[in-house]
Amino acid sequence: AAGVGCGGRGLRRAWAAAGVGCSGRGLRRAWAAAGVGCSGRGLQPGEIRICMLDEDLEVQLRRLAQTHGWSEEAVRDVRAWVADLLAVTGDPSDRETVFHATHLAHSGTDTSAPGVAIGGERFEIQTSLGQGAMGEVFRVWDRSLRRSMAMKTVRPERAEGSGVLDRFVAEAQLTSQLRHPAIVPVHELGRLPDGRLYYTMREIRGRTLGSVLRALHEASDGSWGTTADGWSLHRVISVFRSACEAVGHAHARGVVHRDLKPSNVMVGEFGEVQIIDWGIAKVIGVPEDPVQIDRQAKDADATRLGDVIGTPAYMAPEQAYGLNDRVDARTDVYALGAVLYEVLSGRPPYIPIAGRPVLAQVLEGPPPPLRGLQGLRGLGGSRAPGPPEALVELCEASMSRDRAERPADGQQLAQCLDDWLAPDARSSG
Repeated sequence: AAGVGCGGRGLRRAWAAAGVGCSGRGLRRAWAAAGVGCSGRGLQPGEIRICMLDEDLEVQLRRLAQTHGWSEEAVRDVRAWVADLLAVTGDPSDRETVFHATHLAHSGTDTSAPGVAIGGERFEIQTSLGQGAMGEVFRVWDRSLRRSMAMKTVRPERAEGSGVLDRFVAEAQLTSQLRHPAIVPVHELGRLPDGRLYYTMREIRGRTLGSVLRALHEASDGSWGTTADGWSLHRVISVFRSACEAVGHAHARGVVHRDLKPSNVMVGEFGEVQIIDWGIAKVIGVPEDPVQIDRQAKDADATRLGDVIGTPAYMAPEQAYGLNDRVDARTDVYALGAVLYEVLSGRPPYIPIAGRPVLAQVLEGPPPPLRGLQGLRGLGGSRAPGPPEALVELCEASMSRDRAERPADGQQLAQCLDDWLAPDARSSG
């Protein structure tokens, strides 16, 4: 298990080896973690702390090597280092020391390969579920609790980036504090034997809202009917309403997501809704340094421009202009309105046009009116009936360039959707 320091100061240490017998002798444990965000000196990545007593060294080395997948070269290095330490310290009883063990952190084991044990012997990687700007998510098997879960880790090539580790820890801590059925719960924050930070969470098996919308707008028969797998406009709006409510829960606690879009709304096997990827979330009223993130590996719409972060097609004007002091709950409401725009039209509010990048279009003015798109991409490619007027009006209000005209937060937007979801309201348009 990984301990988390008091006062949100970060990981103190992660235990990375099995204990030995009851005799109380020998190399008891290897500690393989670095302090994160701590004011005092913590262990650095690749640093191992070993408590040495007097049991047979070779037995302990082999046990540690098997537990952590050390290479033979790493075992030889540790054996030599311990011999040097014994030569200096003499009596090994109850002494503790720290030495660098970079070979252990880079022992040649591919920790992203399926079937590889990580986190000691506790977690076994089953498959990669995807990756973003700074992290990768795996499905892992937790051998201790005997269950499958999702594990997010910092990508090795990003681990040395400025502020990446701090942002990763902040994401885990912030998400763990947002306790809501539609926000993925974080179980544990820790560090793997190879030095990478990780956190585990419940895995959501299902599909993104974006996938649902593509199916709805491509497989229907030219009317607002129900698809073969049971998706209707009413069901989609019900899912969207749950997403708004979850975002409203975050807003009530002073948190804005800043990257809401169909691909960040998951619909589980049993209809459960989850808002994911809180990596660039902001706590309202807390100053932050300008943040720059790289273009996400598999999202060509993500942006890097000064301190502008997010996905332009769903980005509120104040966010697109980089006015971070004006980013608040209504910024997320705009993004939710942009998602509703895609629900009703089958396309994002802004799409790339030759010579006009999406971000430039956002800065220039509002997207094409929904009423003007009626029939442009109707269900099944035919001229479908226009979307319900009440939803069009709600979308327009949510995406207003004037923040004061938008619903105040996600909860208020959810309440507006309740009005349409009521049977009497739908029958009247």
